[in-house]
Amino acid sequence: MNEIDGKVQGAYNGFWKLYKNFLENHNMAAYNNGLQRLCEEFPTIFCQNLAYAWVPVINQEMDKYEKEQKEKNKPGR
Repeated sequence: MNEIDGKVQGAYNGFWKLYKNFLENHNMAAYNNGLQRLCEEFPTIFCQNLAYAWVPVINQEMDKYEKEQKEKNKPGR
């Protein structure tokens, strides 16, 4: 594996880990902090573009979680 392959793999693995952690705790602040650290570790346009690509995924999961929480906390439940 060459250096670029290693960086690409590291960035992808980092994003996957951030996503899995987010699904466990739905902590947007922790996700954003992890994202910042990841893009500092891999300071390339590639990492920035991956961050943009994950925005709709994370937002969709957060919306889903918030709806579930709202439904769960409705009076009479």
